[in-house]
Amino acid sequence: MDRLTKSCELPPTYTPEKTSAPSVPGTPALNQSRPDIGRIQGELRALVGSDRVQQLHAESLTLDLLVSLLPLAALAASFWAVGLPDLPWVARLTLSLAIAWLLTLNGLVAHDLCVHRLRWGRNISWLQRALAFGLLTTSGTSYLRTHVQHHAHIGTPRDTEAYKQDLTTSWRRLAFCTVVGIKLVRSGRWSNPRRKGYYDTGAPSPVDARHIRQEKLLSVGIVIAMGVYAAFDPLRVLMGYALPIVIFAPILNTLRIIIEHGEADSANPYALGTNYRTGFFSKLFFLADSGDCHLVHHVFPRMPCYRVPAAVRAFAPFFAGKGVVERHSYLGLLKGWFVHSHPHRSAWPSA
Repeated sequence: MDRLTKSCELPPTYTPEKTSAPSVPGTPALNQSRPDIGRIQGELRALVGSDRVQQLHAESLTLDLLVSLLPLAALAASFWAVGLPDLPWVARLTLSLAIAWLLTLNGLVAHDLCVHRLRWGRNISWLQRALAFGLLTTSGTSYLRTHVQHHAHIGTPRDTEAYKQDLTTSWRRLAFCTVVGIKLVRSGRWSNPRRKGYYDTGAPSPVDARHIRQEKLLSVGIVIAMGVYAAFDPLRVLMGYALPIVIFAPILNTLRIIIEHGEADSANPYALGTNYRTGFFSKLFFLADSGDCHLVHHVFPRMPCYRVPAAVRAFAPFFAGKGVVERHSYLGLLKGWFVHSHPHRSAWPSA
């Protein structure tokens, strides 16, 4: 239990090199120092009690197995069903969208269990993480390395998600809903001067380098396997993998990032994320990792996803008292993002 409640420590796989991100005209300046997460944790412990914080970190083997296995089972069932003959196209498209969501959800499961908590130990956690991100055609170890730096330097020029400051126009944000747009902005090409790439986090350790090579081979292998299978069942591969990965998953990615750090007052050290008030379905949709849940996640990143909703209820008065604005309209946030192009990680006007 102690390993979960100690500060915001993450797997120390590397030491990120010092970088400075370029400033982008029309966007708010990033903080030069990260918020004091340890102090915020201490204030929350004083408010609700250390025992309560420890209870909120309690792991459940049953729930962790369910969270790990149910999305994979639903993914397999949906992949089988999407290729059934005589299936109405509305149902087929719905299943394709569901597959994109399940692939995203599976990645969020790996983010919780296999990046932050290393629930099954380093080796088994690596296997689960490699599969989850391999299905999304990326490297789990590369993601872990860049995500470590995001948490360690949130809201500063060294934050690996600072590239989102380059999404300065509605057109760029619409492009970000595509695979090509995601790759372009993450490459740093939309920044002037050009910033370092999203995955450019310095030289990996020999173990990480080996894992990255293996994960890239896995991703290529999955794509090749799908290509071979497409020769026998093209409709199932198109609707069950190609369309979810190429079209639907990037859109879901944008819908998620808006309520992670889209609206966050950089001048308020307690505004670690968009304090969107999530409900039952919005918590389920993104595994209690967006909106007010993401705010909690950045204070206690090793808290199991199934404990976060209770933590949100317990901590809500604290964040309200610190001036963190609570947002109730997701539609208003979508409008602020796509229509008004409010800068990423800034205090937005009331919807």
